Formats: sequence, structure tokens, C-alpha cells
Amino acid sequence: MLLLEKAKSRVAEKAPRPKTGERSTKLQEAAPVRESEPAEFAKHYPSVALAEWIRSCPQVSPEQTCGEIAELFRRRQELECVAVVRTTGEPAGIVMRHRFFKLIGSLYGMPLFADKPVSKLMDVKAMTAETELSPQELIDRAMSRDEERINDAVIMTSGGVFAGVLTVSDMLQLSRLLRRELAGRQMATVRGAERMLRDIRGAVDVLAGEASVSRAGSLEIAELAEHGREDLTEMLGLFRLWTETAERQAKSVDELLARVSDTVGIAKMIAQLADQCNLLAINAQIEAARAGAHGLGFSVVAQEVRQLADETKSQAGQIREQLSGMAASAAAAAAHVREGKEGADRGLLQVHKTEETFNRLWTQSSENAKGTEHLATASREASAMSEQIAAQVAKLAAQMNESPEEKY
Repeated sequence: MLLLEKAKSRVAEKAPRPKTGERSTKLQEAAPVRESEPAEFAKHYPSVALAEWIRSCPQVSPEQTCGEIAELFRRRQELECVAVVRTTGEPAGIVMRHRFFKLIGSLYGMPLFADKPVSKLMDVKAMTAETELSPQELIDRAMSRDEERINDAVIMTSGGVFAGVLTVSDMLQLSRLLRRELAGRQMATVRGAERMLRDIRGAVDVLAGEASVSRAGSLEIAELAEHGREDLTEMLGLFRLWTETAERQAKSVDELLARVSDTVGIAKMIAQLADQCNLLAINAQIEAARAGAHGLGFSVVAQEVRQLADETKSQAGQIREQLSGMAASAAAAAAHVREGKEGADRGLLQVHKTEETFNRLWTQSSENAKGTEHLATASREASAMSEQIAAQVAKLAAQMNESPEEKY
């Protein structure tokens, strides 16, 4: 059993261990991130895995003697510790060099413990952690140990089986890398915020420009609405004048129709008088014929009167016909005047509605102009504020870029 453990110890001693130079290379490769692009950040700041930092360590069984462990430490001056592992692969404890030689370095220490199993001197309360544990949690737990064990190595296991150890030096370098990674992430966040602020400022500037254009358009619309309202007021006066004129024309036509009607009645009466005169002339001719030679002169007069009555009747008929035509034309004119007046009334009503629409348009455009003025003012204030914030972010980024090594 002892030979088997010695063989395992020799194999463990020959196992490669991480080189400090390799870790330094990893740290050097972690350059400051540029513009916080996700792919670029992942390239320069890969996620830290504990499995890559585990250091190999000689494994001994709990039954090996303290003398053999002392011989191993003497032969391997670089060893900080030795892991005590059971046959099942589970860690039983750890033996730290400084504490081991402190115990056996006394006057009777070596003779007393040389043949005793190492389980008598191993630290059974050594910190043990799984490789799946996050690096930061591991460091926090390691740094929270008591003062006696704070400089001891941490036993790492994978599924409960011993996998290696992490020394304090390893954890310090790991902490330094984590801090740099955190700084890189912070820088990425700052750069992203800086870029977002530039975008916001650009959007605010565009918004301010659009607000100015919108305000100019609103003012122009308000001006056009005002001109339109003035034109409509003038048109409204013309429509009212048209309506009043149509009303006067309608009254005049109605008076004309009344006078034409009266004149037609007079012409009709004249025709009736002409008929009566004609009848009297015929009676006079009859009486003149009865008188014989004494009535010849009276017969001539009666004939002239009869001719005059016929002409009067004919002229009265013509006058009546002309007056009837005039009455029909006047009636048609009155109908047209009434239609024109109704159209004027409808136009007047439509003008009123259009005037109300222009009033609302003018009011709305005025409100829009005020709103766009407030928006432009707010945009200018937001632009100024974003410039101040961008300046502060740039200052923060510059401070984070200054002497990154001194911060760690």
C-alpha cells in the first residue's frame, strides 16, 4: 500500500503544473476593450473557468508517515502543500509546508511524528470547493477564512473527486484577472453608454430640426388660414350684398308684375269700351239710314267712329298681348331672382361653415406652433443635457483608461 502511494506521489510530482509565465501571458492578452462590441469583448475578456487554473499537487494516502511527507517536501522545495486523498479519490485533508515543519521542527517533533500517519497532522478542515463554483464566489469564500488558514491552498474537486489545488498566489492572480475583466465590462458599458448618448443626441438634434421645420410650417399654415379667413370675410360681405340685391330685385319684379297686371286690366277695359263704341256706331248707322237724306252726314260720322273703335280694339289687343308677354318675362325673371337668392343664401351658409373651419384651422395651427416651440425648446435643453452627460461619460472613460495596472 505504501509503495502504491509512493508511486502515485511520484506520478503526481511529475505532472505538469501551470507556469507563472503562461498566466502572465493571459493577463497581458486581456487588453482594454474597444467600443464595447460583444464579439470584441468576448475575444479580449473570455469567461474565466476555474478548471484552467487548477494546479496539480502530490497526493498521499492518510496512512503514509510524516517522515515520508517530510522527505517529499525536502526533495520538492517548490511544493506549498500535499493533498491527502482516500482510495476513493475523495480528499481527506491537506498538509501545508509551513505548518507541517512548524509542528515537526521542534526538538522532539521529528522523532515523535516520524512514524505517525500523516492523518495526525493533516488539516481536516481545509477548504474544499467544486470546479463548477464561480471564481468570484471561490475567492470570497477563501478570503473569509480565519487568519490561521487564510494563506492555505484550496482543495478543488470535480464531482467530489480530488482534482488539484489553488494556492493563494493563484487566487490573487485570478482575482486580478477578474477585476480587470470587471473593469473591461465597465469600460464596455461606458463605451456603450457613450455611443447610446451620441445616438440620443443625434436623435434629439434631428427632432429639434424637425420641430423647427414643423413650427415654421404651422406658422405658415396659421398665416394662410388668417389670409383665408380675411378672404372669406370679404366673400361673406359680397354674398350678403348679393342676397340684399336679390331681395330688392325680387321686390322690384313683384311691383312690376303688379303694375303689368293693372295695365292689362286697363287694356281689357279699353277693349270693352271699343266694343261698346263699335256697337253704338252700328246703331247710329242704322238710325242714319232711316233718316234718309237728312242722315247722310251722321252716317259718315258713325262710320268713322266705328273704324276708330275697331282700331282701338285692335291696338288694345296688341297692348294686352305685349303686356302678357312682359308679365310672363317678369314672372320668369322673378323665379330666377328667387333661385339666385336661394343660391346666395346657401352660399352664405357655406361661407359661414368655411369660415368656422378656417377659424378652427387657425386656432389649431396656432396651438401647433406653440407646441412645436415648446418641443424645440425641450429638444435644445435635452441636447445640451446629453452633451453634458456625454462629456461626463467621456471623462469617466478617460479616467478608467488611465493607468489600469495601478488600479489592480
